[in-house]
Amino acid sequence: MTTTINLFGCLQLTVHRLTHFVAFGLQALTLTLIGRQRWQRLLCLAATIGFGCLIEAFEFMSSTNIFEFSDVRDDSLAALAGFVIGEALLLSAFHDPKGRTRT
Repeated sequence: MTTTINLFGCLQLTVHRLTHFVAFGLQALTLTLIGRQRWQRLLCLAATIGFGCLIEAFEFMSSTNIFEFSDVRDDSLAALAGFVIGEALLLSAFHDPKGRTRT
């Protein structure tokens, strides 16, 4: 039996899917906040997405399960969301309300 969570009354997520979102979103968010330059943060985003693809490929090769493209999609979307949130946090941390950039 699959456990389903209702969000906002209209969006239903399974616990499995929610776990993918939380794990890869937090991984991307953490790596984004660690990166000093944008190219480093983008590389961390690509590495997070690649890690999700690698996990799914290993699951596919080690069992009789089909390759779960939906998991790769969820991992990628969660990583992208974590990256965007991290970039927004970094921008707000270095932005001065008077329009000056703090360094």
